[in-house]
Amino acid sequence: DEDKDARFWPMFRKNFFSLMAPVIILGSIYAGICTPVEASVVAVFYALFVGTCITRELKVAQLWDAIKLTNISAGSIIIVLGVSTLFGRILTMQRIPHQLASAMITLTDNPYVILVLIGLLLLFLGMFMETLATIVILAPIFLPLITKVGIDPVFFGIFWVITNEVALLSPPLGVNLFIAQNLSGISFERVAKGAFPYMMLIICFIIMLILFQDLPLWLPRLTGQY
Repeated sequence: DEDKDARFWPMFRKNFFSLMAPVIILGSIYAGICTPVEASVVAVFYALFVGTCITRELKVAQLWDAIKLTNISAGSIIIVLGVSTLFGRILTMQRIPHQLASAMITLTDNPYVILVLIGLLLLFLGMFMETLATIVILAPIFLPLITKVGIDPVFFGIFWVITNEVALLSPPLGVNLFIAQNLSGISFERVAKGAFPYMMLIICFIIMLILFQDLPLWLPRLTGQY
């Protein structure tokens, strides 16, 4: 144990600033100082500062390789996003999301069935449209419907985000799959196959949310925060 302590503390002091990266990123988000996107920019500059000025292990050649890898990854993702945005724009211009949502409203007033139908719609649209676009287009339509049948809006927001995450993992245009492909360097098919069990796990969790809608709000209600 003494030998482990003797090795631990020198390593801890040496890598202290590197270990502070998650603290700075998450701390700035939870403190309301930065949005998640802004925190990612802070993380990049902090990593550059630590790598060049503190540990001095980041060399110019490594930095150049990182820039090239970033351009390749970002370029392929931008192409996918461009295609999905174009398809989403076509859907919006043809008012297909509005028509599907309106048809859904006339089918039933059962909250469980409505959540299943909304989930299926979000899964379909989320494969081709950005999450923000689906929120802007469909939230004004769905909000009066869910409040009318007794679904909590906060719960529905949680349900919406998790359902969109499944869509982002679903082929053919699951953006997160392309990101994982670029980071891992393996084929898209292998990434999709590897993500499938986790996607099924999230779907099971969504089903549990539908059946037990008070579950996400239990702790906030218990602590008096909601």
